[in-house]
Amino acid sequence: MIGLGSSIAKPGKIGKRIVRDGLVLKHDYNAGAVEPCSTGAADINADAAANEYIDVGTTTNIGTSDISFTAWVYITSFIDLGGIFGARQSSSTWPGFEVKTMTGGNRIEAVLDDGGSDASMVSSTLNTNQWYHVGVSIDRNGGAGGAQLYIDGVKDGDDNPDDEQTSIGSISMTTKIGQHYSGAEMQGYICNVGYWLGTALTQAQVKSIMLKDYASLSASEKTSLVSWWNLDSTMITNPFDGDKFGVLDSHYGGGSELGSEMWDGTNGDTTHWVKFGSNNEISSDDGAVKITYKDDASGYYVYLKNDSHLTADLVVGKFYRLTFSTKINNGSVTWSLKDEDADSWKPDALTSTSFITQQIDFVATATEDHYIYPAFMDGSEEVWIKDISLKLINGNTGTLS
Repeated sequence: MIGLGSSIAKPGKIGKRIVRDGLVLKHDYNAGAVEPCSTGAADINADAAANEYIDVGTTTNIGTSDISFTAWVYITSFIDLGGIFGARQSSSTWPGFEVKTMTGGNRIEAVLDDGGSDASMVSSTLNTNQWYHVGVSIDRNGGAGGAQLYIDGVKDGDDNPDDEQTSIGSISMTTKIGQHYSGAEMQGYICNVGYWLGTALTQAQVKSIMLKDYASLSASEKTSLVSWWNLDSTMITNPFDGDKFGVLDSHYGGGSELGSEMWDGTNGDTTHWVKFGSNNEISSDDGAVKITYKDDASGYYVYLKNDSHLTADLVVGKFYRLTFSTKINNGSVTWSLKDEDADSWKPDALTSTSFITQQIDFVATATEDHYIYPAFMDGSEEVWIKDISLKLINGNTGTLS
C-alpha cells in the first residue's frame, strides 16, 4: 500500500561536505549547505506490483515547450515500462513525455514523443534498493542543451530532440506518478517530484535541486515550474477512504495558495442547520451558532450542504480546506465530516472553552451532501461554531488510484 517509507529517510542538514550516507553522488560536488531532500517518501508497490499509482488529475498541454523533470527514486524491482512519471497519451500515436524503468540492464529511460518520432535518453545500469536522483532536461527551442538524462547530477544519457520540434497538444490522459500509460507501475519509493514546462534545466541547476526540498528552491529554479510534489509527511489521508492518500502540490496549493472563499454564511446564522433530537436547541450567541444538547448522543446538527451558503458546487476529486472556530462549555466535542455515503472522518476531540481553529482537508466525493457536525456528545453540553471557511486547494493535487 502506498504510504511513507519510514526506514528510508534522507539525511538532515549536515554542513558543507559531500553527502555519502543514504544518498549517492558519483562525483565530488560542493553544493554548499546541504538541505534535507524529504522527511519520507511515497511507497508505490515497493513490495510487489499492486496497481498503485498517484493520479494528479491534470490534462497536460506540452505544446513546443522545453521540459524538465526531477525526482528521487528508490527502485526495488526494475519493471519493464514501470512508470515513474507520465504525461503521455495512451493511444496511437502516443505523444507526450514520460520517465520509466526498464528490465533490460536495470535502467531508467526518459522519452519525448511528438506522435511521429521520439527522443530517448537511457541511463547506464543501476542498482535496486538504492536511492538515485533522476533529472531530465529537454531543450526543444533551438538551444544547445539537447535532451539530457542525469543520474545523481551526472549526465548518464542523451539524445537530440530536433525531430521533436513540432507541437504536442493536450494529452488525453491525466498526469500520473508511478504508472506508465500502458498501465505498468513502478516498484519502489519516490519523493520530491518536480515538473517544468518552458525551461530546460542546466546541469548546475539539476545538481542544486537534487539537494533541496521545495522550500529551499531558488526563484530561478522555480521558473516555469508546473508542480512539485513532496510525497512526504505532508501527504494527507483521504477522509472518505483511509487506504487512499491525498497528494498536495507544494508549488500551488501545498498550504500557501488556496482558491476563493466558497462560504458566504454569516456568523450566528442558524438558517441551514438541521436539528436531530426533539429537545436539542440551536441559537445565535456570542457571534456564533450555539448548539445545546439535551438528548443523548444520537442528537446532532448537520451543516455544509451545497445550498445557498456555497458560492460554487464542490467538484468530485478536488481537495478542499475547511476551517472554523469552535468551543465547548464542558466535556469534549469531536467535529466530523460526512459525505453522502455516511462515511465520516473524525479529528481529535476538542475540550477548549475558548474559541480555537479547526482545520479539515478533504477530497470531495460528490457535488453535494457533505456535512460537518459535532459528534459524541452526551447531554447538557453546549457547542459554539463560527468563522466557517471553505476554499479549494489549488494546484495539481491527486490521490492514490
